[in-house]
Amino acid sequence: MHPIVVVFERKVGESLKEFRSFLADFKTVSSLTLKASVLAPFVNLWARIGPPPTTLVAVLASVTEIIILTAVFQACHHLSVSRIARAMKIAALLFFATASVSFALNQSFVVLGGKNQQRIITGFKVRANVVELIRKSQYRSTMDAFHDANDDPEQVWTSESTLCMQIVLPLLWIASFGFLAAYLALFVSAERKRQAS
Repeated sequence: MHPIVVVFERKVGESLKEFRSFLADFKTVSSLTLKASVLAPFVNLWARIGPPPTTLVAVLASVTEIIILTAVFQACHHLSVSRIARAMKIAALLFFATASVSFALNQSFVVLGGKNQQRIITGFKVRANVVELIRKSQYRSTMDAFHDANDDPEQVWTSESTLCMQIVLPLLWIASFGFLAAYLALFVSAERKRQAS
């Protein structure tokens, strides 16, 4: 086996071993924090503040967090505390940016509809025929047209704009949890390096 491959396998093995030992530690606050962050997306099943489909988005956000936690732990194994601190600032900034945009878009493009008052993602471009009906005062607003169309967003907004929002909203939500996981993993890595030195 080539010497570079041997060194790489050893470094990967060491960082994964450190990650596993960290996850096995239930006594430290930082370990509990990371575990709670992976479960955080599931709070949306109850709170309903994220985009629909709620269960799928929660599962994807948690899986994304686990992948990011593992990758960040592995990447931080050889980084200095100062470089980790810079990466933490970037991760925190990206978390707040994506969470803010995600929250604002959810407030604007997710409405209640259907028999069960389920959460439905709307589009951003109203169909031409609906605009004409609103102009003729047949409907007072797009929401009146939406409810009259049996709460079918594609009857009021263009299918392209609806599909776009159905992709963008969950991706932003998942990305915000990914950046949160990155920040927490970086924080824990920095703390572990400080304690080791």
